[in-house]
Amino acid sequence: MRHPQSSIGPLCAAFAVFSLTNCATNAGSTRATTAIGAAGTPTPSPISLALDTVAGEPLELASLRGRAVLVVAFNHDDLRSQATLREAERVARAHRESLVVVAMCGNPGSHRTLRTLLEAFTQVLELRQTTVVVASDAVREGTSPLGPIEHVPTTILINRAGVVSRTVVGLLDQQAIEALVRPALPPGG
Repeated sequence: MRHPQSSIGPLCAAFAVFSLTNCATNAGSTRATTAIGAAGTPTPSPISLALDTVAGEPLELASLRGRAVLVVAFNHDDLRSQATLREAERVARAHRESLVVVAMCGNPGSHRTLRTLLEAFTQVLELRQTTVVVASDAVREGTSPLGPIEHVPTTILINRAGVVSRTVVGLLDQQAIEALVRPALPPGG
């Protein structure tokens, strides 16, 4: 379903609304939810989702199977998103071999404009172990294997088998992210 006032889709509309308001239903809280697929059923099989990186290269989430993947849906102008990404970067550095962190931007705009903004964003936040991508149309429409994303930041854990295992909405610190990813990491990872 498209946002009634534009063609940016519910993901970007939610991202934009979140940035402009304090999003009282999500302010300062986190909640875990069961991963739900686009059809409203639990996501039982490995996901396949292609995204474009800031460098303009494709990233297929299926190619990351064998490693835990943490996807953080964010808006570049949202402070909670920025704080969560800084914390996720710290966790990514601690688990370089066993964890991939993907920061997925949902701000509206052309891919070219977003790439320019996100290159600066990546440098300012010093995201060296985090791959920054632009949300695809399917993600924006809520029809991707990640399911609908209604608030930012939303953190999605994909286990080593490539299956969405957990979704958390809200600000997360390093300790909370470590606890979230720990079950998906290999022993000693």
